[in-house]
Amino acid sequence: MNYHGLRFSADGDTMYAANIGQPDTGTLDLASGTGLDILDVSKVHDRVAGATPRVLSKLTWPAGSIPQSADPFTRDGHDYVPEMDEFADMFSLKNATDRAGAPVGAGRIINVDDPRHPFVVSQLRLEVHRADVHRGEQHDDPGANFPAQGYAGHYCSLPRHNNPKIAGCSMIASGLRLFDISDVEHPREVAYFNKPQRPGSRPTFPDVAGAYAMSAPAWDKKNGSVWYTDANSGFYNVKLTNGVAELLR
Repeated sequence: MNYHGLRFSADGDTMYAANIGQPDTGTLDLASGTGLDILDVSKVHDRVAGATPRVLSKLTWPAGSIPQSADPFTRDGHDYVPEMDEFADMFSLKNATDRAGAPVGAGRIINVDDPRHPFVVSQLRLEVHRADVHRGEQHDDPGANFPAQGYAGHYCSLPRHNNPKIAGCSMIASGLRLFDISDVEHPREVAYFNKPQRPGSRPTFPDVAGAYAMSAPAWDKKNGSVWYTDANSGFYNVKLTNGVAELLR
């Protein structure tokens, strides 16, 4: 077990753990065991002496990179988690210099009604995350060849955990991306905001010319806005337009 980010069910008895697996840094082979682990932590939660977490299930997916976090929510009486993989999967590449072409995990929505049998119901991905596109013209864009920048994901967040209609994700060089998740089986991108380096700013890492959206978006539901930061250019209060703010209500 090599856990990255942890989230808990509302009752505190179930833990959703992003498992980054065990990469073989000597051969650059794909890390094994990457995905979502679901654990029963009820006895730990109840402070039972000597209690240890118990793994209920391990879920993997074919297009993965570095699992980051999985935050539970409910929709129409069903339990889900949106999971986001960060960065690109450098360990799947035999040629480590082809960083811009590394597979991108991006995000997905997972049904966890039965914690022993979770399953992916839909994807949270951009067109640039497709393998054929990811190796296309943007291959030489500023920051694209740096594994911790590039066209990949980092964090997603929800404005609430009971029947949310929208999810916000930081997609690094692709900026802030917003998805309508009213239909969890068919999420769709409805808005974005991308602001690379501001004139006069002087960031030094990684590539200063591209966006570096890394934060989990925060929500101002009253004013129909999203707060997020770009590590290369600063803090933004983004006003939602064209009816997207209605998804916050």
